[in-house]
Amino acid sequence: MIILGIDSGFSSLGLAAIELQPDREQLRDVWVVRTEKSARKLGVRSGDDTARRARELAHHVELAIVSHQAAAIALEAPSWPRNAGVAAKMGVAFGVVFALAEKHRLPLVMAGPMDVKLAVCRSKTATKDDVIAAVERRFPDITWPSQKTLYEHAADAVGVVLACLGSDVLQMARRLSA
Repeated sequence: MIILGIDSGFSSLGLAAIELQPDREQLRDVWVVRTEKSARKLGVRSGDDTARRARELAHHVELAIVSHQAAAIALEAPSWPRNAGVAAKMGVAFGVVFALAEKHRLPLVMAGPMDVKLAVCRSKTATKDDVIAAVERRFPDITWPSQKTLYEHAADAVGVVLACLGSDVLQMARRLSA
């Protein structure tokens, strides 16, 4: 049974497909979807560009749900930034994930950034590099995205699944996979 882990972001959205087996987890795939602001500043409204980027995210997340036959989604809960524009775009990304979970009738569980650090590194003060290193130790065959700057989003997508393993939803999924 595949759980789709998502580190939701508007510019960089991390995804991980993790198979729950009765006694362990197996990483099937990890990747990051990037959306870029329109290069054309004139003639493109900000709202239109946001809608285009949201459609890109929706396409890629839905493709992940369908191609991996996801049974549930584990989503990293937001730690809302202070910048209103960034917070609004993060809200759009979360809306995309929530809508697709509903469309595909998938349970959605969430864990905060602190929960991810504790689950992966056993430390609230873990850095992004600590999380990446811990994910590499747990899944030594991981194939990271081509750009090192994207590793943190991929690692968080893996980490959110690990952080949600104790949830009723994922415990039931594990039992059903036996």
